[in-house]
This record gives sequence, C-alpha cells and structure tokens, in this order.
Amino acid sequence: MTLSRVMEEIRKERVFMETSDGGVTLSGGEPLLQHDFALELLAACKREGIHTALDTTGYTSKKILTGFLEKTDLFLYDLKHLDDAVHLKYTGVSNKTILENLRLLDKEEAQIILRFPVIPGINNDQDHLKELIGFLKKETPRIKRIDLLPYHNIAGHKYQKFNLPNRMKGVEEPGEKAVQDLKLTLEKEGFDVKTGG
Repeated sequence: MTLSRVMEEIRKERVFMETSDGGVTLSGGEPLLQHDFALELLAACKREGIHTALDTTGYTSKKILTGFLEKTDLFLYDLKHLDDAVHLKYTGVSNKTILENLRLLDKEEAQIILRFPVIPGINNDQDHLKELIGFLKKETPRIKRIDLLPYHNIAGHKYQKFNLPNRMKGVEEPGEKAVQDLKLTLEKEGFDVKTGG
C-alpha cells in the first residue's frame, strides 16, 4: 500500500483514537525491517497530531533507530534474554545490538515500555530475574514500566507447516502463579508492571 492509502485508513479511525487517547502502533513481525516506509508513516502521523508507537525488538542499526526518535512517541521494546548465548540459541540472533539500542533510547530519554516475554525454563529463573533488574536499574534507569507477556505456543503448528525448526518446541506456557510472582518481585523493585499487552 502507498503512504497516502495507509493514511486514508488511519484517518477513518481518528474518532476512536481521540476518544481512547490512542494512536498508531507499528508492529509485526519487526517493523524496522521496512524502516523507510515505517519512518514515513510515523512522520505523516505526527504531522496530523496522531500519537505514534513502535513495537520493536531493537534489532537494527543505531543509525536506523536514531531516525525514529523524533517520530515515535512510545517505544514498545521487546527484551527476551540478557545472556547473549541463550538469546542466540532461541532467537537465532545476538542480543548485543538489541541491548545497545535499548541503552541508546534510554539515554535519549525516549518513552519506553519494556515488553518481557515470560518463558518458563528460559528466562524466568531467579538468576536471570536478578540480572534483568540490575541491568535495568544500572543501564536503563528511565525505564519504569514493564509489560509481562506470558509465553504461548499457539504458533507451534506453523513451524511444522513451513518445515522450519521450532526452537521453542517442548517449552510450556507459564502458570498464572509464576507470572504473578514475577510481577510482585518487579513491583517490589519499583517497576510499574502490567500483565499482557
């Protein structure tokens, strides 16, 4: 679709945005894979006074991400694991760029909601939780809001259908108690924590 066509569709929703204090959120997949169009779209929204949000993993170059600072009111930033080897094992990419870009956004005083998928046996153990809290307090002290996203395996059949390796095969969904315990721990550390998102 062209930029003008997308903006036509967005304008149709303007009344709902105004009554809900909403706006436009680009997500995916990873919207930064189409960074040129994404940036044009957010710029067009900003020109019309529409709140903009970008749901991203931050897995992009510093140059690309910096271009979004003035056009993005809110970054919904996914952080899956701090250990690079574990991150590589389950996502297929290093987390070094992701962490560098998160530090950059925090330093530039961007509005950030950290989105943390709760994945049993992978990132919700006490050691990783302590590491996460330490990282956030030391490296990104402006981040106060964390959305916990309980892992679900509803996409498991898609890996089979497309004959792709499923790195998450056998991983169970977290129970409600595990998510609530994690929420309470983070709240005690001073974070504003929501479940879902």
